[in-house]
Amino acid sequence: MSTPALAPPRDDVLAAEAFAALSVVLDPELDEPVTDLGFVRSLVVLSTPAGADIELHLRLPTSFCSPNFAYLMVSDAKDVLTALPWTGRVGGEGDHPPHNPRV
Repeated sequence: MSTPALAPPRDDVLAAEAFAALSVVLDPELDEPVTDLGFVRSLVVLSTPAGADIELHLRLPTSFCSPNFAYLMVSDAKDVLTALPWTGRVGGEGDHPPHNPRV
């Protein structure tokens, strides 16, 4: 008897997994997860033959946030999302006027 093939996870399931993974990304000044602080403006996952691509947009609440801290959060988010076993390409940006770090 053969085992039925498993369907690949849906993009919304992968997006939920990606959002949960971002809970380890901390604001360096507040020492709180970016997910708890509401900094994740959007997270889009699109399945591709090579994996799933992720587009992330972090929005920081104030322009007083240090550009270095903004860069660290965007960089840490990219590292966490890239480490997911199903991830293809990770892209996005941190919305931090007047500096907008990109991944």
